[in-house]
Amino acid sequence: QISNFKFQIFPNPVRDIAIFRITSAQENITSFVVVVFDAMGREVKNVTATNKLIEINCNDLERGMYFYKITVNNEMIRTGKMGVD
Repeated sequence: QISNFKFQIFPNPVRDIAIFRITSAQENITSFVVVVFDAMGREVKNVTATNKLIEINCNDLERGMYFYKITVNNEMIRTGKMGVD
C-alpha cells in the first residue's frame, strides 16, 4: 500500500553516494528498486535491493539534474528530482 511507505533521500544534491532509505515500519519488502534518469530521459542507474536501503554511486555521473523512480514490491511509489554536484 503506497501510503505505508516513507522515504529519505540524501544528500541532495549528491556528490558521491546517493542514499535512498525506506523509513516506514512496513517490513514485508520483497524488492526495492531505484532507477535514475538523465535530463534526456535515458536510464543511467538501476539498483535493486531486498532491504530498506539503496546506495547509488554517482561519481560517474555528470553534474546536473537527474530524475528518479522508486518501485517497492513491483509498485511504482515515487518519482522525484536529484541534483549531482
